[in-house]
Amino acid sequence: MEWLTAVSSHLAAILLATIVTAVVTWIIAKQKEKRELRRQQDEAFRMVTEAVAKARSQAREDFKKEYRQKYEAALPALARALARLIMEPIVPEKIESHARAIVQTRNEMRRSITSLNDLLNSEIDRLQTILRNAEKEKTDPSDQLLKTMDTLRLSWKDGKIERIEILLRRLFAEAGLSEIVGA
Repeated sequence: MEWLTAVSSHLAAILLATIVTAVVTWIIAKQKEKRELRRQQDEAFRMVTEAVAKARSQAREDFKKEYRQKYEAALPALARALARLIMEPIVPEKIESHARAIVQTRNEMRRSITSLNDLLNSEIDRLQTILRNAEKEKTDPSDQLLKTMDTLRLSWKDGKIERIEILLRRLFAEAGLSEIVGA
């Protein structure tokens, strides 16, 4: 019987060692699976991130290209709109309305450009004149420049920037660029 007890004790130890080995092997395999799954998730995340970055970059380049094309086409479109009216065949019965359309188109374009020109001139033109005269006469323009700069600052505080933006938006709209600048 002792022999049987020793054998069963030995078999129990072997069985226990086999079970422990199987459990440890199973745990190691699960950890490897988790690491592999984590590696795959990290790789998938990296790929998605790269794809999004590439798509964003491509979209930005596409927008720049589209903007450039529209911008380059729109500015001459201002002149072409007037040229188209001028070059249209003249129908004698409609000559007066045709002439009025030409004048109106030109006046609208000129009004926007002149308004913008007026906003960007006045005191800035005066600065230019003071500097030019001081250079010719070799005098110190500091007092005149200071007074003119004070006037310029005050006029810009009174919403000149907003008026310039409005006029630029009008010009962009006339040029067909309003959807780009949100005019």
